Amino acid sequence: MFSIKKLTIQHYKRTIKILQSYFSDKSDIRYLVEISVDKITQQTSTWKRKNKIKSCTHYILFYNSSIIGIVGHYQKYNEPENLWVSWFFIQPKYRSLGFGKLLINFITCIAKKLKKSQLKLYTNSSNKKANKLYVNLGFTLYHKYKIHPDYEIRFFKKKLSYKKDTKDGTRIRN
Repeated sequence: MFSIKKLTIQHYKRTIKILQSYFSDKSDIRYLVEISVDKITQQTSTWKRKNKIKSCTHYILFYNSSIIGIVGHYQKYNEPENLWVSWFFIQPKYRSLGFGKLLINFITCIAKKLKKSQLKLYTNSSNKKANKLYVNLGFTLYHKYKIHPDYEIRFFKKKLSYKKDTKDGTRIRN
């Protein structure tokens, strides 16, 4: 049985361990996951302020009791119209089965409920499957940042569309 649940303190350490085993940004992972479960230390608070993070929430995709995927979102004080995807990950044996699409669509729905204009994310250029997935899901590449000759960060965004309700002008998602 598959389910998506909001990250709680119960799965906090397990989630950090999984993410840190696949991604190199160890402290960023820990800080964003800590913010998600309101486990704010002095270091986390300083990092949050420095990076202008307003809020952050993560979700876990379970298959029975096993964590097979993780995705989150965060909002920045200086970008109130955007929602950023945070630490999107699918366990290797569950990749290319539609779970990545499921989690990105899940975050897209959250962004629309929050009435955001864009959903943004970044990844490294060597992650070819992720880059292809983002483009297939309607994201466009809008910026590249070369850290060194062999390492480039790519920034993607997806404009979220709404139609206006003619009666009261409220935004309704398409």
